[in-house]
Amino acid sequence: MIEPQEAWNSVADAWQRWWPTFEASAQIVSDRLVSLAGIRPGSHVLDFGTGIGEPALTAAKVVGPTGSVLGVDMASRMVEHARERAESLGLANAEFVVCDAAELDAERLGRPDGFDAAVSRWGLMLAPDPVDTARRIRGLMAPGALFAAAVWASAAEVPFIALVRTVVGEFVDLPPTDPDAPGPFRLGTPDALRTVLVDAGYQQVEIEDVEACFVFDSGEHYTKFSSELSSSLRLLLAEATEATASKILSAIAARAEDFREGDKIVLHNRALCARAVSKS
Repeated sequence: MIEPQEAWNSVADAWQRWWPTFEASAQIVSDRLVSLAGIRPGSHVLDFGTGIGEPALTAAKVVGPTGSVLGVDMASRMVEHARERAESLGLANAEFVVCDAAELDAERLGRPDGFDAAVSRWGLMLAPDPVDTARRIRGLMAPGALFAAAVWASAAEVPFIALVRTVVGEFVDLPPTDPDAPGPFRLGTPDALRTVLVDAGYQQVEIEDVEACFVFDSGEHYTKFSSELSSSLRLLLAEATEATASKILSAIAARAEDFREGDKIVLHNRALCARAVSKS
């Protein structure tokens, strides 16, 4: 089985290529997390699971030259792209380091007085132990600081991701999904997300919905996007016969057309955004 770091590194370049398409839809979540975390000019912010730089770079634009943002991610190639994006945007106040959940400690990250805020966009649900990870993040925060985290809701509410697995399952026998394993829908209910944060020691947990609409020119456009960004789909297609792979891709494109609105494919997805307070 491919290791998570290897899987993310294998698709990092594709994430960079597709970033304008992805971020056109996902920016709304970054903006909301920055707001929920109370990030302002001069804030010092931690972003867990930053990928190729979000919501770290959104936060960096807000904190300005007197603040700072540290984005951490376990995939070295993703971090390289995050650094490149920060440089291209002239955001010298954003730094990125390779760091997995088990390495979240103040000594390693160089912020002994604690971060003023922490954010995580679709990172907590992928952590091996989300309670331990959330607790470690809390340990890096100043007393009373705010943590804002986004996860995806249930599969039925996130067709942008779930559509592919549904179609693939019509062609190959997929193993049943382990609800406790890292994955996009692992914390897909408000109760599940709230429980993780409460068990990690946070207070005043509040959760709200944010809609992220992913828009594509056609079913083929969506299929190309999915096949390049998903390491699991890429591996499955590589292991299938050429004929089966072609049928799967055609079926994904056809199913995506069910979401056509006018001249675009529009996939409405529900994200859960939590705001929580570290103990004072």
